[in-house]
Amino acid sequence: MTLFCQAALVFTKEVLVLSTLTGKSGKVGTPKRQLDVAKVQATTDAVIQEFPQTSASDVRAVIRRKCNNEQFGT
Repeated sequence: MTLFCQAALVFTKEVLVLSTLTGKSGKVGTPKRQLDVAKVQATTDAVIQEFPQTSASDVRAVIRRKCNNEQFGT
């Protein structure tokens, strides 16, 4: 299972649409909620345990991309 799919299993589509990794949104648009920090950390830990060559920043980038994709409907 890809990292991309795992992010979708942990967070619902609705949560991904309304949230960002940090809770900050861009210069325009409505403020977003921060994703559950404990879930982000648990996901990061699980991925790194399964794929030791993966960094925390790699996992966070995938989660960030998944939020962006859901928000823009791709």
